[in-house]
Amino acid sequence: MAIFSFTMTIMASVYIVSDLGGSSDIALYSLSFFGLGTVLGMPLGRSLSYQYGTIKLLCICLILFSITSLLAGLSSNYIQFIVLRVLQGILSAPFYILSNHLFSGLTPRNHKHLF
Repeated sequence: MAIFSFTMTIMASVYIVSDLGGSSDIALYSLSFFGLGTVLGMPLGRSLSYQYGTIKLLCICLILFSITSLLAGLSSNYIQFIVLRVLQGILSAPFYILSNHLFSGLTPRNHKHLF
């Protein structure tokens, strides 16, 4: 979902920003702030997975990411859109860590050296 949100915004950012009253020059800020949110959220993923559990944190992040995606689509101005994109980035950062953790448990022991 996080990758989809990132690539979807690349294609649609000019239209989203122009509908919110901005110019195409500032359309790339939504991508930059999503990336910034991802960088800010990465350290939280590992520590929160130990505290709450991998599956539980993945479900929480998935639900909150979906809510912030909906709110970003319904935002009425550009500042609100940017704030929601940062929140999306923070909530999508644990996806990378948690998916790696979940899939490493599914890999047989004799194949772990390949990944």
